[in-house]
Amino acid sequence: MPASDISMGFDIFEITLQPHVPVYFSGQQVQGYVTAKTSSQVSCRDSNEKLEPGNHVFPFSFVLQFQLPTSFETTYGSVKYYLKASADIPGGLDTIKKLHFMVHNIYDLNLDHRSARSLHFDGERTSSFCCCCKVGPINFDLSIPRMGYVPGEVMYISGAIYNNSFSEVKYTEAKLIQVVILHATSKDKLMKVTVQRVYRPSIKQGQRDVWHQVPLHIPAVTPSLLEYCNIINVSYKLKILAKIGCCKNAYVDSEIIIGSVALQPSQPGRRIEMQQLAQNVGPLPVPSAPMIQNEVIHDDPPSYPETGENKECYFFFPAQVLSEY
Repeated sequence: MPASDISMGFDIFEITLQPHVPVYFSGQQVQGYVTAKTSSQVSCRDSNEKLEPGNHVFPFSFVLQFQLPTSFETTYGSVKYYLKASADIPGGLDTIKKLHFMVHNIYDLNLDHRSARSLHFDGERTSSFCCCCKVGPINFDLSIPRMGYVPGEVMYISGAIYNNSFSEVKYTEAKLIQVVILHATSKDKLMKVTVQRVYRPSIKQGQRDVWHQVPLHIPAVTPSLLEYCNIINVSYKLKILAKIGCCKNAYVDSEIIIGSVALQPSQPGRRIEMQQLAQNVGPLPVPSAPMIQNEVIHDDPPSYPETGENKECYFFFPAQVLSEY
């Protein structure tokens, strides 16, 4: 999809990706062309060349390097990729056009030995926060078959929660939390966002709630770690919570790994040739999991300079301009 502009010296100045794909992968070739249309002769600074009236097309091509972080954006920091074309016009304002595109770094869960591990939440949590909310212990005995998932998959939670407290548990829930740490020169910024959740009903005193293959859909989110970006770290946590009184919750939690290549049980330790994958891979499928509205969890993050400055990772790829055609 072209990004067009009308500026001094040009009727049209635009960048077009060809072929246009929604997501690019590390090691993949990016190609397209810049179109410049002018109704009058345009001089080029520091050159004797001039663009005559008419349409001019300049193709370009370059290859994305392999160690690139996935595109990512938050309020305080982001990883963005864009193409920039500029025309250096003497005696006038330079014409500049940018076109953003998405990059996806491949995180193969088969290469992370932790991904296939099962998780068992087993323990007693005593909730006593103030004199009005001394409710006693809540016992968790839940498990999931593995730690690693990709968007579109479903995490199944099984087991039970026992209410051994002195009052009714209002509800229980399992939620997937995205934890983002932005590293600054002074202090870091911590952000927690619930990206998916599932609720369970209330539990009477002395009773239990049995979880039998309770599904938690994995939404379209950035893979764990955000590899190759040294100022932003992304991780995920599964938190199972029992809401008891007005001011206290009992919960258990553990790390979850989100990747982009699913586990292959029949091929343990399988390795992907990145260059071959980058050449043959197509656009990312749209995950089947529903995306819910994010809920910002108000924890007590460390102080962070509220300067409005947005931290970004920068990468430069010199494009080869083939020739005008």
